[in-house]
Amino acid sequence: MNLSADPGRRLLDGPRASVLTRLDAAVIAYLALPLLIFCAWFKPPVAATLAILLSFALWKLLEHVRWREAGLPRRLVIAIVIISLAWTAIAGVGHFVYANTDWFMRDAVLRDLTVTPWPPQYQYDGDFALILRAPVAYYLPAAVTGWLAGSPAVSDFVLYLWTALGFALFLCAASTLFATARQRLLAIVLMIAFGGMDLIGYWFTHGVPSASQHLEAWCSLAQYSSNSTLLFWVPNHALPAWLGMVLILRLWRQPDLARIAPLMAAAIPLWSPLAAIGLAPFYLAGLDWRRDFRALFAIRTGLPFAAMATIVARYITLDAHSIPGGWAFIGRPLGEYVAQYLSFCVIEFGVVAWVLQRLKAYDLVLRLAVAVLLLLPLYRFGGANDLAMRSSIPALTVLALAAVRPLADARHSAWRHVLILVLAIGAAGAVHEPIRAFERPRWEATGMTLPQSTEPNSADPFPPLPPHYVANLNQPGLAAMLREPTMVKPDAAASAVRRP
Repeated sequence: MNLSADPGRRLLDGPRASVLTRLDAAVIAYLALPLLIFCAWFKPPVAATLAILLSFALWKLLEHVRWREAGLPRRLVIAIVIISLAWTAIAGVGHFVYANTDWFMRDAVLRDLTVTPWPPQYQYDGDFALILRAPVAYYLPAAVTGWLAGSPAVSDFVLYLWTALGFALFLCAASTLFATARQRLLAIVLMIAFGGMDLIGYWFTHGVPSASQHLEAWCSLAQYSSNSTLLFWVPNHALPAWLGMVLILRLWRQPDLARIAPLMAAAIPLWSPLAAIGLAPFYLAGLDWRRDFRALFAIRTGLPFAAMATIVARYITLDAHSIPGGWAFIGRPLGEYVAQYLSFCVIEFGVVAWVLQRLKAYDLVLRLAVAVLLLLPLYRFGGANDLAMRSSIPALTVLALAAVRPLADARHSAWRHVLILVLAIGAAGAVHEPIRAFERPRWEATGMTLPQSTEPNSADPFPPLPPHYVANLNQPGLAAMLREPTMVKPDAAASAVRRP
């Protein structure tokens, strides 16, 4: 690994891995483990074949790891582990403190995966079984552990540890992009506190917020979430986006980026297909196509993951047409859309991007990130425009990391002080998330199934289910490979908790 002093202010100027290191192997294993567990969703002959092929391909891939390659100082790693355990607990994972309302459904998915043989089924819709069709990778290691222990409470605690591990790996990998202790400290702080100027957006549209107000949805057009919001609300989307992005940056234009690309194409969509969409432009730009094209289709490491990527894609896209989508400017006055678009872009990332340009921090990866952030609000997908919310995570990560070197620069510069001010406003908005964790009462995991969690106080045994969580098993090829779906049985002791 090149650990020479940083010669410039740009993100790609700093130290990057020229080979796979122990840290890269840990990140790859973290992302790939759920993919191996997912093989158990299929009939035994298919499951065994997939597991053998994927294990062999992963083993051959990890042959390139330099296990003794120097990493981060031990003290820094210990500090990162402690920070990750504490921040993940404050985020509500594990229910040590108040957890945001998204955890009603998240707990239900974990519960159903823990106590129900895979794939879980909820009812019949016409001639087809209505099964759980969601990016389940985040939950699978915890669900397996809880099933082995015979306790959903165990799976809840393991999910906390699994989330903290992923966040710690992200902070470690992000820190290796910088050479000095000052830069690494700032990188850790920004990865926790970075966010857009939602405080200003909310103030203009809704007035002065309360100390624990959720600020991110101030604009009806789209939402770009702060890092604290991502961990507190959607770690299942944030972790693969963060980890995938730092892998790309660490291995930019290196042969190993091409070697791991097929694995990432199979694993990350099972974590979050929208995060995978956001990562795709950076993978395409980060590959050295002329030199490393053949590595993408290597028989031993590429083709097994490519085959699995096809299967995952078929599963993830079941009934995808049921999720609403379309151009964001259709169905509203053009002038209103343009005003919202411009104000959203300026407040969420435009000011930071402009200041970084004045500080000469731009390189290819930052230009690409700004382009992605400009394009995403043009199209809507999902009831709350999930495309913009989740596919923006990799680009926002680049923006945050690109601010580290200009911020750490000891030279006095008026633009550096402007950057400090803008980042401070973003952090002031992001701090509303942990305040809520302590301001509101803690609640336990309810034990409800996914149908129960959608309407926790309804007497209807078959409430309408969200289309991004369930789908008809209406693809004959996939249905032939999957195990027979198992009907989810509600727990009579499950507690109906009124949403805060």
